[in-house]
Amino acid sequence: MIVPHIVKSSKLYKEVMELGQQKGISITFNEFFKESPEGQKGWLGSTRYIKELKSIRIGIASSSLSDQAVFIHELLHAKSYLLGYPGIQKYSNIPFPPFMNLIMESMQNTIHHLFVYREMKLLGVCQKSIDTDFFENIKQGIKHKVEGIGKLAIIFNLLEVYVRDEFVAEEMVEIIKETHQEELYLYNLVKSALKETNSPAEMRKTFISILKIINDFVKEETKEDLFLNIIIKVDPIFPDTLLPLKASSTLQAVRLKDFPHDFVLDKRDNQCCWFLSRNGEPLEENYINSLLNQCTLQQFLHLINE
Repeated sequence: MIVPHIVKSSKLYKEVMELGQQKGISITFNEFFKESPEGQKGWLGSTRYIKELKSIRIGIASSSLSDQAVFIHELLHAKSYLLGYPGIQKYSNIPFPPFMNLIMESMQNTIHHLFVYREMKLLGVCQKSIDTDFFENIKQGIKHKVEGIGKLAIIFNLLEVYVRDEFVAEEMVEIIKETHQEELYLYNLVKSALKETNSPAEMRKTFISILKIINDFVKEETKEDLFLNIIIKVDPIFPDTLLPLKASSTLQAVRLKDFPHDFVLDKRDNQCCWFLSRNGEPLEENYINSLLNQCTLQQFLHLINE
């Protein structure tokens, strides 16, 4: 796909390409159409970081090829990955309701948009072409009353609006403040977790806080604990001061019955950092914990990233 000259000549494009080159991560662009999975979701663009391939793939809808704002938006998603802002991954061996998959996808997108929209404003890029249809769709959707965990959809739709434009979010809150009081209580609870996200470490804390809110809400509604701190991993971020210390002072491995992986948790917040196995087969019992006791954190990171 040919990237427009106005984009290729921008400071951001050059910065992202240089960051990718420094980290050995390839960055490619492709066009997608209305009939594709992305097009059917109504996306204008998409950015995927495929860690195992050391690749970032930026997709632009055929209808948006002349819209500079869409390219800037997706380049900023790429920049966030290259700067080490964390993502999440669900443990694939545990069935997850499709609805909750969508909630997790929405949460990840929204939290990364804290970085993307902040940067777009700093660059002075007009975001109207990206937001107009989205706002209208959400405005129509939130009016309907939903029961049970379906309320999460309203909460995270409102949260995404808030991240894009606080004033529009307040207008929508006014529309439903008399009819969706529980949703608005939870929305404000989740929104309060977004206050500090100016660094990868702060963004990781945001992910963990919101996962806990979701888990507590689902448990109250269904009496089922999703154990999101274990079956969702959040990319770990460690300060340099921890690297020379024993890995076991920061990490511990948990083995769940009937699952082949060791779930490596960060002791500081009890959140999963890795799913480890031998090509899908169980490692020796307590192997990871023994390794954590023998290695410094820096040595352990080197071993698992080889």
